Amino acid sequence: VNNELYAFGSAAGNVRIDPASGQVKKLELAGEAGKAALAGVGAAAVGPEGMLYIRTSKVVNAQRECIWNIRRFNRSGEPVPFKKAGEAIETNGRKNGTPWNEQATSFSVGPDGKLYVAGAYSKELRKGANCRMYLYDPEGGLLKPGFLSMTRSGGCVRVDAQGRVYAADTVRPKGSPFPDYYRSDPRGNLGRWYGMVFRFDPAGGGVVDY
Repeated sequence: VNNELYAFGSAAGNVRIDPASGQVKKLELAGEAGKAALAGVGAAAVGPEGMLYIRTSKVVNAQRECIWNIRRFNRSGEPVPFKKAGEAIETNGRKNGTPWNEQATSFSVGPDGKLYVAGAYSKELRKGANCRMYLYDPEGGLLKPGFLSMTRSGGCVRVDAQGRVYAADTVRPKGSPFPDYYRSDPRGNLGRWYGMVFRFDPAGGGVVDY
């Protein structure tokens, strides 16, 4: 089991932390794949056998739209290519535009090695369920492009040992009030991002309809 902690872009750089001793070490990843993975980290996850998965941006045009490549590495920092996708799985970010709003939402790796990747923000449709979760098999093959549907603010995703999926989105039950302390924010940002965590069975589902 890999119980190490990872921090990216910290004051100490990209590091791995031993939770027992608190010892901090520089994260070393081998080869060109390792260099590319650490060039623009957007999200990371730990999967079976303690392998580290990193989602990294790659600018593809003058409008600075990106693709987000997911690479994986073993405990020794060596790249482990996907048998179907090769060195990396290409995925979509959540938005298009400038680097500071081109986002790679978090992703998760299930106990069986499947990857649950939120993103695929529709660049044409600006409302409704235009954030999708893509489901990939352990070797990078696409299993289901619309595994979950979310609003365009859909984000964090996690998977438990039973394969149940947890997804966060900025929606709430009709009539559900904001917590009182949210009203103290004069900019209204707290209320804007207030939402819920939804749980789905392994078959998937949706926060909103397509």
